[in-house]
Amino acid sequence: VIDSSCSFTGWSAGALSVSVNGSLTVKNTKSYAAVSGTQRSGGFIGDMSGLKQPAVISFEDCVSDAIYTEKSKYCGGFIGHVYKNTNMTIIISNSINKGNVIGEYAGGFFGVVWNNTNISLTILDSVNDGAVTSYDYSVGGFVGSIDSNTDSTITLSNTTNNGGVGWSSSVGGFAGIISSNSEMVMAISNYINNAGVRGDENVGGFAGRIYINRDMNITISNSTNNGIITGNKDCAGGLLGLINVD
Repeated sequence: VIDSSCSFTGWSAGALSVSVNGSLTVKNTKSYAAVSGTQRSGGFIGDMSGLKQPAVISFEDCVSDAIYTEKSKYCGGFIGHVYKNTNMTIIISNSINKGNVIGEYAGGFFGVVWNNTNISLTILDSVNDGAVTSYDYSVGGFVGSIDSNTDSTITLSNTTNNGGVGWSSSVGGFAGIISSNSEMVMAISNYINNAGVRGDENVGGFAGRIYINRDMNITISNSTNNGIITGNKDCAGGLLGLINVD
């Protein structure tokens, strides 16, 4: 347990580690710490960037109930910033985010996953209970943004978003934006959004905006939106706010 008496502050901040440079397994761990970073803040890890060797990052039976004391760019309940890695596997299972996350590119589990090559991201049997808020851009119950990745696989199974998401453009119960990816396979099954999702535009119970992706295959099955979806300007949908094909 990382208890509430602990606090972590910096340009990048994480209660478990500021950054990771190899494989990591985290089990049965809870964080209640205060985290304050101007960029790349996470309830467990602030930043995972530039790994070239194969790496496996796994969280099992973990709870993040971190307190975010500053609005951060790239802020996630588990990991803030996943950038420019090659041959990486990330698995989160039987885990919960309870912390209220606030920032630009903010998510209940990940702030942003972008510009990676050959990355596999799997979230199983996990729940976001924390409110996720951005007053700027791209916010999701699980991931703020999935952007500019090559040869990637995203798997989401038996997951639920209970945390309210909102107050920016591109807002989703799972992800705010999924954009500019190539050769991506995304499989979503037994996903439920129970929370209100609200934003200016591009608002959805699953994803706010999906656009400019190449060779992308998305399958959504046995999934439900029970939340109220509100777009103050335009493009709001029960599962998807807006899909652009360029």
